Parts: sequence; structure tokens; C-alpha cells
Amino acid sequence: MELKKYEMEIDFIFQKLTDLENGNFYEVKRKPGFASAKTYARNLKDNFIDLLDKINHEKKSMHEELEDFYL
Repeated sequence: MELKKYEMEIDFIFQKLTDLENGNFYEVKRKPGFASAKTYARNLKDNFIDLLDKINHEKKSMHEELEDFYL
């Protein structure tokens, strides 16, 4: 099993965690266009579960799905 295959999914999760860490969510910024911390948490949970499912069942990565779509 090669985790590099799922690099896009992992990068997305880390990007959202960094946003939370840096306070880039509505409850801190109080500006439209920023998701709430609750939304971030729910989406991160869903993304993590999806990633584990892909790894466990050796499903196509997001990168592979995009390649299939554009080729």
C-alpha cells in the first residue's frame, strides 16, 4: 500500500486542519465566506473516513479519478 497515491486527499485534510489552527473559520473571522468550525469538523471527519475507505479497499485516488475523467 502506497500512501503517496492518496496525496491529494491527505493534502486537503492537512490544508483544512491548518485553516482551523490559524483561526480561518467564521467564529473567529466573522466574515461571510468562511465556513463554521462545526462545518470544518464535519467535513474533515467525512474526508478522513473516505480516505480510510479508499486505502482499506484499494480504491482509486482523487488523482486517478481526475485522470480518468480528463483522459
